[in-house]
Formats: sequence, C-alpha cells, structure tokens
Amino acid sequence: MPLGLANLAIKAFELGRDRSSLRLSLGHASSIITPVSTTYQFDYVALTAANRGRRPVQITGVGLLLKDGSTLPALTDMMGLCPFPKTLDERDPSVMASFELLPLREQLTRHGQAKLSRLYCTLGTGERKTGRIRGYWMKMLTTPIPTRVEPDD
Repeated sequence: MPLGLANLAIKAFELGRDRSSLRLSLGHASSIITPVSTTYQFDYVALTAANRGRRPVQITGVGLLLKDGSTLPALTDMMGLCPFPKTLDERDPSVMASFELLPLREQLTRHGQAKLSRLYCTLGTGERKTGRIRGYWMKMLTTPIPTRVEPDD
C-alpha cells in the first residue's frame, strides 16, 4: 500500500510540473524606421504571452480586456505581421503582439475615464486566460494625455 501512495504522489508531481503555465505581461518597445533622410520613431506597447510550463499550448490572440467586457485585440507584431495562431512550447515559449502607444492611450482615456481592466489571451480551445496589469502600466495607459494649448497672440 505505501508503494501505491508514493506512485500517486510522483504522478501528481509530474502532472503539475508538465502542465502549461501562461504568463501575460506588457512591455515598452520602439521601432525606428530610417528612410532616405528622415527618422521616424514609433512607440509601442508590446503584450507578451509566455508559456513557462512543459506542455505546448496554442494561442489564437492576445489583447486588453475592458471593464465593460469588450476587448482591444493586439492583431499584429511590430513588423505588421499577424503572429496568430501560435503554438508555444519549450523551443518557442513566447509570442508578442503590439499596440501603438499614443492611439491606445487616447482610446482608453477618450471620455476622461479609463476603462482598462486586464490582459487576456485566447487559447486554441476557445478558453480565455486573463492576467493582471502591473501598477506602472495601469497608470501610464489610463492617465489622460495632456493637451497642449497654444497661446493667442
């Protein structure tokens, strides 16, 4: 009987260790494009979904979840390509999609009240996983953009 309990404990440990474990996070990214003589810099908010477990998991989309239940999906990476669907495994554990920073902030603070709630990713099974937005990002994305007023002469 003790051998059966030991085997059960080992199997439970292996199941816990081998499961997929998703982590969602935000980061700041910049892309600099230099045509003939002009340099443009586009600032992006990069949303990354990373599988920290051993079991592969398919991601079909990532984005921001708003308080009213609607979503703002991140459709492309910084090169303008759609990275979804993407299977995350030990060889390729993460995928990143992005938002342009200024239009995102404007959209979130359009009516003077931020509607941002959580990060989300949609799995290949149709299930939605959510993650919390860390303090710095919540404050940065939900603070209204100051408007510059030109003085009248």
